[in-house]
Amino acid sequence: MTTRPRRPRPTGPAPCPGAGSLRPALATGVSTPRPPGGLRRSPNSAPPVIEPVEIPAARAGPRPRCRRRHLAAARPEPPPPSGRPIGVRASSSALVLAMATALVTGGCGTPTAAGPSVHAGEASSHAGEVCPPRLPIGEDPGGHGFGTESAAQELPSLLNPETAWVCRYDTMMAGRAPGGGARYSWDRAGPARLLDAATTAELADAVDDLTLLEGEQACTADLGPRWMIVYDHGGDLTGMVVDDYGCHDVRLTDEPFSTAPGASGQEGTVEGILGGGADLLDRLGLGSGK
Repeated sequence: MTTRPRRPRPTGPAPCPGAGSLRPALATGVSTPRPPGGLRRSPNSAPPVIEPVEIPAARAGPRPRCRRRHLAAARPEPPPPSGRPIGVRASSSALVLAMATALVTGGCGTPTAAGPSVHAGEASSHAGEVCPPRLPIGEDPGGHGFGTESAAQELPSLLNPETAWVCRYDTMMAGRAPGGGARYSWDRAGPARLLDAATTAELADAVDDLTLLEGEQACTADLGPRWMIVYDHGGDLTGMVVDDYGCHDVRLTDEPFSTAPGASGQEGTVEGILGGGADLLDRLGLGSGK
């Protein structure tokens, strides 16, 4: 009887999935490191006029993420298979609450903002509008109208979306920056579009996938629109502004009409820039050409 030779076992640790790989190329082309100075194209000139603007050096890449939805706003569990009413469970209500708390906060050492309070009058205080006609800018170190460029230091603690809308914002020439180059404003292009129930549910999951930035991040030096996703929770409005270009930065606002995206002093939303914008747009069916 003959025996089959035993295949030698591999030695050493298995390679990490994706080890040594770079961030995938963006839809706009192959990603290249964002230089200290770059070029942005003015959208209002033909042929295109290249305007020099300050583009930050390659920024941080995403840190590991954790679930952080505000406990008070977590979506209810489905009824048990036995058909018992939701209020009747095999375990005590105290145990259910403890398990929910562990789900939201347990095992995550990433700094997270304190939970927000609900300001029920925001949704009704702007004559039925949910998106401002022009985005507030706030801190703008480059003077070009892009807003804050600082990375967020903590993850947000956000209310659960109940109804959501999306608005597109395009650049308009607003003058010259103090240090030279163009200064832009971001003006709404058309009315707000209501998201259907399935997309709103997808948004509720997507907000948990926003990330802090750490390490080097390759970005393209292009320019495109911004999208504001606005959602309502008990009359309280929260805005998420996502760049549809470059690093797809995300800036949050707890009052879309008066608080600049990424500004300090907000409730639940955080100061600075978050990662995860490209995935957020993709999950909502948004982005260039859509």
